[in-house]
Amino acid sequence: MSQISLKLVVLIIVGEIFICAAQFMFKFGVNKLTGHKLSTIKGYIKFIKSAMKVPAIWVGFFLNVIAVVVWLLVLALVDLSLAIPLDSIHYIMILLGAHFLLKERMTWERIAATLFIVGGIFLVALG
Repeated sequence: MSQISLKLVVLIIVGEIFICAAQFMFKFGVNKLTGHKLSTIKGYIKFIKSAMKVPAIWVGFFLNVIAVVVWLLVLALVDLSLAIPLDSIHYIMILLGAHFLLKERMTWERIAATLFIVGGIFLVALG
């Protein structure tokens, strides 16, 4: 398989954008659901039925499908052991997006943990 190329980098960035956008759509969708008690099986079923009525969640599913198609293209170009570390960029994208789009707190601990995860994945890939 080939090594890192501009085409591969572009595909990975596009895929990461789609997968992160899907996660944000899921979060926006479930944030619209209130009053569900997730303490029983019946509560989970009711929650899932309600979630299936939220358009943002369906958009998230669609974005996930696109992300999978892009990921298949990435895997056609490079070894899995190289693709997975490159895929870890979404940890950073989610951290930043959660802060700026969802107004979630970005603590030093979350930043450090995210960087440790991404750094660790890259170290595994190099070894």
